[in-house]
Amino acid sequence: MANKLQQKITICTSLYDMTNYLLPEIKIKQTPVMDLLKSCPVSNLDFINEQMIKYETPASTPLSAEENEAIGRFVYSFGKYDVNNQIAQIEEFKQYVHALKCKYEELYKTKSRLYIVTGLSFGIIVSLALV
Repeated sequence: MANKLQQKITICTSLYDMTNYLLPEIKIKQTPVMDLLKSCPVSNLDFINEQMIKYETPASTPLSAEENEAIGRFVYSFGKYDVNNQIAQIEEFKQYVHALKCKYEELYKTKSRLYIVTGLSFGIIVSLALV
C-alpha cells in the first residue's frame, strides 16, 4: 500500500515537472504539441501518448478514475487554444497536480507508519506462533 502511494506521488511530481517544462516552451518558443511532448525530459510519463492527444481518453495510472480523466482532458486540450488560454490552462493544471501531490504526501506520511507497524506486528506474531 505504501508503494502505491509512493507511485502516485511520483506521477504527480512528474506531471508537475512537466507543467514547469511546458510553460516557458509555450510562452517563448511556441513549439508544436507533439514535438513538445516527445522532447519533454521528465521521466515517468509513459502513459501520455499520441492517442490521448487525438481523442479524449483517460490516462492509465494508479491514480483515481477522476484524476485520470482530468489528466486525459488536459492532454487532449493541450495545443488546441491560443497561447494565453493555453498558459492559463497549464497554470490551472499545475495547481491541480500540486494539490494532488500534497494530498498523497499527507496520506503517505500517515498511512506508511501504520503499514510498517502492522507488518512488523504480524511478523512478530507469526514468528512467535512458529516457535
